[in-house]
Amino acid sequence: MKIEDNSRKSPMEKNTMFTILNIVIPFVIFLLSTILIIQIWKIKLMSDLTVRTKTYGREFATTKILTRSEAATLTDTWYVIYYDSEGNRLDDKGLGSVPVEGMPEKYVDVTEEVYDLKEQSYLAFSMPVVKENDAGAAYLMIFRNIKSENAIFEEGTAISITIMLAAMALVIVFAAIMGKFQIKPYKKLVASSNRMIYDISHELNTPLAVIKTNVDNILAHSDKTIEDSSDKLMVILDEATRMKRMVRDLLELSRSDNNRVVVNKTYCNVSQLLQDLVEPFELMCEMDDKTFVSDITPNIMATTDADKIRQAVMILLDNAVKYTRKGDAVIIQVRHTSTKVRISVADTGKGVSDEDLEKIFERFYRADNSRTQSTGGSGLGLSIVKSIAQTLRWNVHASHNYPHGFRVDIEMDKIDDGV
Repeated sequence: MKIEDNSRKSPMEKNTMFTILNIVIPFVIFLLSTILIIQIWKIKLMSDLTVRTKTYGREFATTKILTRSEAATLTDTWYVIYYDSEGNRLDDKGLGSVPVEGMPEKYVDVTEEVYDLKEQSYLAFSMPVVKENDAGAAYLMIFRNIKSENAIFEEGTAISITIMLAAMALVIVFAAIMGKFQIKPYKKLVASSNRMIYDISHELNTPLAVIKTNVDNILAHSDKTIEDSSDKLMVILDEATRMKRMVRDLLELSRSDNNRVVVNKTYCNVSQLLQDLVEPFELMCEMDDKTFVSDITPNIMATTDADKIRQAVMILLDNAVKYTRKGDAVIIQVRHTSTKVRISVADTGKGVSDEDLEKIFERFYRADNSRTQSTGGSGLGLSIVKSIAQTLRWNVHASHNYPHGFRVDIEMDKIDDGV
């Protein structure tokens, strides 16, 4: 029986492979480029040397015959050896250089060949002698010492390889650092996505369980009337409403994540907008034995999205009212400067810890279960506020409301032509 392997490489593994390729591919390209440059340099060096050697040898074949005394002045850099028409070396005719061990005794027709003479390398060329002479020289072989060129080439190669290795070390370090930065946000995104999936499942599980329990109870007592089951039906309705609100909030956050939020900026009276907004919350606090403090500077004008301000402040006020105990207070304060508008919503409730304060804007995050019991919240409100702030380029900041409580400040430009 054939067993299929349905495993797939995870995006993290693919990203790791991509990072490795980011290191390996530049290394291979750089290595091949260096080798190619070295070879091109060597070919160019030898080509120049060949031209100079042939030019030098052609002078002693066409213009003048080199005597033994003249050849002696060439030291070990050049050797010019003459041969007769039979190809025999003219050692006793007083022409050219004194032969050394390793030179051909018989003329050899070579266009470019390396000989090892006196433990050094010489580049050799053969050519016919055109210049008339009494010694019977018909051919010559010229040997050019290429020790210095080899040294230059070897030194250049060593320098090139050193530079290549140093550069590649920097490339590897850079690629490793870049790979780390590439992976880091992705790991954070994966962790955030996994947590969101878990949180959504957890959040939906409770209302679904409540709905199922109540439906099962109603079905188990089918003899009862709708009026008899009205309390259970109300629970089902409340939980369904909560789920609907959660789905709506998730949709809003999804639109924000995908830059699909519609922004409609107008020149509006922020003070009047918020003054109209707070009235229902004042009534809610009054009915629940809580104090509501409204400190709104009148006639603050700004160019912004009025609907988004209303939505963000409603979320903040709703949270403040929910999480404030009886006898405590909810405070909204609106101030402005010549360029900025600052909206502050605070409560004098239980507050949050320093650790929780850093995570307060995360989706589904609840600072303290006891603080949020029976509020019916989804844990998405402050995330939506943060998302709105990012979309409209507001500054949003959560802090402690001393001596006790929780506070959120929103700061926006009076004139904002962006987005």
